[in-house]
Amino acid sequence: MNGLMTKYKESLLKTPKPVPFSAIKGAMDYRGLLAYAKSQGKKKFRTCARRENEVL
Repeated sequence: MNGLMTKYKESLLKTPKPVPFSAIKGAMDYRGLLAYAKSQGKKKFRTCARRENEVL
């Protein structure tokens, strides 16, 4: 079992860290995101009506 833990810890070191929201430059293309999700067969994410009107 010790070998499995070693492999697990090594894989954690190689895993990329999440990108903080503040590091994302520019505006996000929500229309493109929705089109991509639709092309992949994914459902549209749920949001409040106010936010949806701002985005679309």
